[in-house]
Amino acid sequence: MAAIGGSGETVEILISHGANIDAENNVGERAVHYAAVLGNESVVRALLQNGCSLAADASGLTPELYALKYRHPEVAHLFTELGPQQGMFVCSSNGTTVVEAVLLHDVHEIVSSLANHTTPSTRV
Repeated sequence: MAAIGGSGETVEILISHGANIDAENNVGERAVHYAAVLGNESVVRALLQNGCSLAADASGLTPELYALKYRHPEVAHLFTELGPQQGMFVCSSNGTTVVEAVLLHDVHEIVSSLANHTTPSTRV
C-alpha cells in the first residue's frame, strides 16, 4: 500500500522494520511496479536505492516499461540513473526493449525526452 499512496520516507521506515520490498502479488507485480504505474518518484527512488528487483511481472513488463507506458518519464529516468541495469536496454520477459515498447505505445516524445534527459510537454 505504501507504493500506491505512500512516500519514499514511509517506504524507508517500512524497510528499516523488515518489510519485503520484493513481495509479489499473484501476477508477479511488486511495489516498484505499482509506484512506476502511478508515477510515484519518491517511492521508486527509495525502492531502487534499497535494491528492489526490476524483473518483469507475469505480463512481461518491467517497472521501467510501466513508467513509460503510463507516461511518467521522470520515473523512467530514475531507472536509468539509479537502477542496476542499463535503463533504455532493459528487456521485458519477451525480449522487448524499453525503446521498442515505447514505440509500440506511440509515445515517441517520451523516448526523445529520455534520450535528451528533458521533461516532455504534457500530451494526452
